[in-house]
Order: sequence, then structure tokens, then C-alpha cells
Amino acid sequence: MLRHDSVRDYAAVGPQRLADAYELLEQPTWENSADDAGHRHLRAAVYLAGYAVECALKAYIVSREFPGDRSGRRTLSETIVRRTQRGDAPQLSGRRTHNLTLLLRASHLERAMEHNERIKRQWGMLLKWDPDWRYNPRPYTDRSAARTLVDAAAALHDWISSRRTATKEDSDGGNEL
Repeated sequence: MLRHDSVRDYAAVGPQRLADAYELLEQPTWENSADDAGHRHLRAAVYLAGYAVECALKAYIVSREFPGDRSGRRTLSETIVRRTQRGDAPQLSGRRTHNLTLLLRASHLERAMEHNERIKRQWGMLLKWDPDWRYNPRPYTDRSAARTLVDAAAALHDWISSRRTATKEDSDGGNEL
């Protein structure tokens, strides 16, 4: 079981990673005249931005599974076990827990996304994201593309998070958003 696997953890770390991503888009202060200064941290920026969306999706999935839990302590691990017992869990173990498409499917947000052209467009941009970027030694050199991806991730993170909190607030029997 992961140590930081709860709704509370995912909801807290997502905005932090987005803030990190935006900071990494800025010109570096260390060796700022070096040849790589213009793109040194872009790979990390886009990786962290995608990771923020991953966190938002995981928080949403767990919140949806345990709608009455106000503590935020329920975990993705518990959710996977519960869904597996019901026979409706997409395979969300190992590397697949970083697959944004599988996480979106597990969140059941695809239909809501289809009705929001802006969010659907942002999602299309984020589909370029790859969790293996954290291991890729090649620099990401297109600052404009990096900013576009980080902005798309921020919009998606905010959209997913707002739906999570709206669903949580409506967990006393109202319609899910």
C-alpha cells in the first residue's frame, strides 16, 4: 500500500506540482547564461503538470467511490480493492495507475468531458503526456509547447477538482454532476 494514497494527499499535492511546473517554465536562476538555460527545466515542468492531473483524477475516483467520506482519508488502494470485488475495476495497478486515459475511464468523467469543448481540447493536448518523461534525458526544448501543455493541465486539474468537490458536497442524495 502506498504511503500517500488518500484523497487528502492527492488533493494537496496536485496544486503543489502545478505550481512547481509553472516555476520550472521560468528562466533558471542558476547558470542562467548556459547554453541550456532556455529549456533546462521544461521536461520537468511538463512532467509535473501531467502528474498534477493524475493526482486530481485519483482524488476524484476515490471521492466518487466513497461519497460520504468527509475525512479525505479513503485511498485509491481501497477503491481498487472495492471495485475489483464488484468486478468493475479497470486494471489500475503498477504502471497503469499513471495512465491518464485509464484514470479518466475509471473516473467516469468521459461523458461530462464530451459536453465541454474547452476541456475536451485541453485533454487532447494532455494526451501527449507520458509518465516516462521523468526518465527521459533528452531536453524538452519548445518553451511555447511546454507552456501550452502546463496550461492545459492546469485547466483540467481545476475542472476535475471542482467536480470532485461539487460531487462531495452533493453526496447526501442529490444528483452527481
